[in-house]
Amino acid sequence: EGCVGINVGSMNDGECVLTYNWGNSFSDHVRNGTTVRGKLGVAPTPGSHKVLNRETGKLEECTSTDMCPYAVVDDRTGKLINQAPYGAYGGFSGAVSGAVSKQNQIAAAEFFAFATSSKKAIKYVIPDANNPDANPVPTGMDPYAKSMLDVKEWTSRGFDEKSTEEYKVAIESQLGSSNVVIDLRIPAAASFMGGLDAVTTKYTNDTLHDEFENEDQAASLRADLAAELAEEWQKVVEGYDS
Repeated sequence: EGCVGINVGSMNDGECVLTYNWGNSFSDHVRNGTTVRGKLGVAPTPGSHKVLNRETGKLEECTSTDMCPYAVVDDRTGKLINQAPYGAYGGFSGAVSGAVSKQNQIAAAEFFAFATSSKKAIKYVIPDANNPDANPVPTGMDPYAKSMLDVKEWTSRGFDEKSTEEYKVAIESQLGSSNVVIDLRIPAAASFMGGLDAVTTKYTNDTLHDEFENEDQAASLRADLAAELAEEWQKVVEGYDS
């Protein structure tokens, strides 16, 4: 089923109160059988009052914009909060080989233009909430043009205005950030990220369910996991080089 299907399905069934996902959670929450239509809120990913000091290797409070150049003031606390939105997956792109004929290059370019046309693709990006049965199979396509973030386009298809506005603000704030993080784009990137996911999941589970006597104990666990990750990554490098 995959993590996207579990995220969307469990959310729509009312089994979850919170999920972290691509835009699928919002665009698909209006389909038939859902229990959360009109009840789904959307927000940008949160930031942190602390950042990693790469010289000391420790988390430190954001005390100035020199230390955290992209930080904003947290309205609730008055403190600086650093945000680094994650541009997960990074989107799709198209390329045409220079080795094919000019005619084939033009044909491929025209297909890309057709496939990415806002007028053609908008029905795949914004499902018709007024008639869920008539929608195409979910594609996972999220808004990629400003016209696809027009709130009126969404409300005309039956989406709630308030949650759609939240969705728009979340996307614009994330993509408009000067501190946005993109996926690793090197050979074997999936293997590197898979190893990182496994280690961070282990650390999160251990720190959630185990009580540490002090911060030094938690720091020791982080150091052990970092060493474990470095070893796994070295195996990936050696496997690729071979």
